[in-house]
Amino acid sequence: MRATLKDIAAAAEVTPAVVSAVLSGNGNIRCSKEKRALILDAVKRMNYRPNRAAQVLGRKSSRQIGVLHYSPQSPSIARVIGEVQKQLFQRGYHAIFGFWSTHEEAVPAFESVLSNPLDGLICAHNRLAEMIPPELPTVFFDRVPGCCCVALDYLKYLDDALDYLFGLGHRKIGFFGWRNEAHFKHFSEKLASRGGVTRPEWNPSGPSVYDSGLQMAEALVRFGELPTALLCRNDILAFAVINTLRRHRIRVPEDMSVIGFDNIEAAGYFSPALTSFGASAQDIASTLLDTLFAGPEPGETLIPLDLHIRETCLRLE
Repeated sequence: MRATLKDIAAAAEVTPAVVSAVLSGNGNIRCSKEKRALILDAVKRMNYRPNRAAQVLGRKSSRQIGVLHYSPQSPSIARVIGEVQKQLFQRGYHAIFGFWSTHEEAVPAFESVLSNPLDGLICAHNRLAEMIPPELPTVFFDRVPGCCCVALDYLKYLDDALDYLFGLGHRKIGFFGWRNEAHFKHFSEKLASRGGVTRPEWNPSGPSVYDSGLQMAEALVRFGELPTALLCRNDILAFAVINTLRRHRIRVPEDMSVIGFDNIEAAGYFSPALTSFGASAQDIASTLLDTLFAGPEPGETLIPLDLHIRETCLRLE
């Protein structure tokens, strides 16, 4: 549990106003040298960090919004981050960003962003929610129970993708590169309820990056028996699958249909052009910011995803 100003005051046996005066250098409130030493010792011992965001909110707007997100190396994330920055600027605000690739890197990213005076926060990482000051208006870009959150409607994507593939006659389907247990459970149950089949080898789980996709796709091909269709965790993994299949003379969509997720710009340029689900970066950014500036309340807003039919799915004869 993060130490508060009241915790420091209780440890030093002074009022919170005295602690605030010592930490801010305010000489209008008297404090003995002994009490000052006790306060500073408690601050160090309890690893107290002043909440500068709350201080500024109590005085005036900082016109700054914190944005904490996974590494923007993914094209879909980069588009959303760029759109958030653009729309904040249009509203007269500046963004202060913090990015990370691993959980260990997330902690200093949080500390760096939260050390600034902020009017609000957009956060895509719920495992460090305890670091966020409770008084700071925050919207999570993720499904977080009990918090204000905006999320892509991923379960609806799985439903719609399976409905589309079943409509094309596919029954042997894999979920390539899944990361979320709840998503995979939903996929499996939905597939089984429709009379479809899958195998563990058709459902590898791993990082949603190209190199990992190549490795998982090679393992899929080595298994021998292939599904007739794959749902991919994102478009980058779909590209890796299609390129691997091509090297093994397995044609898409003639031998296997492939659906991506995110609908990045390259999906339309790829050969064959990738069928993919996605929402526009503009819609995602505006939903996040509208929710934040309206005053975050516990609950979730799900962003619908559109199917963009291109060239990587084919009806089974």
